Amino acid sequence: PAGLDGRGVLTLGPYHSHKCLRCPPNMCKRKILAEYLEERAREDVEFQRVLYVGDGANDFCPAGMLRAADVAFPRKGFPMHRLILETQERQPGVFQAAVVPWESALEVQRYLQELLRRKC
Repeated sequence: PAGLDGRGVLTLGPYHSHKCLRCPPNMCKRKILAEYLEERAREDVEFQRVLYVGDGANDFCPAGMLRAADVAFPRKGFPMHRLILETQERQPGVFQAAVVPWESALEVQRYLQELLRRKC
């Protein structure tokens, strides 16, 4: 969060505090995603599938909490993709989500269109 202090100077604060060792100290995307899903569950909203698109190392953290029905879209050759590949090699079965690497957003769009087409 950002705001002006008493002198009118813009100050930036951490998004939240967390104990995740992988993420930067100001924000853990896994915690944000988990809190969002918990909040929606309290509102009786359940998701059949979570789709997560990312590329950075800090996107690996939330992708690691995805279930077998979910889909992770790591950008090919970027840290998130490399970390998923390393995890799948070192600890088979730990990373549960389907993995759909992409180079262009059009690939993600095509996947989503096909997913919607199969549902209709």
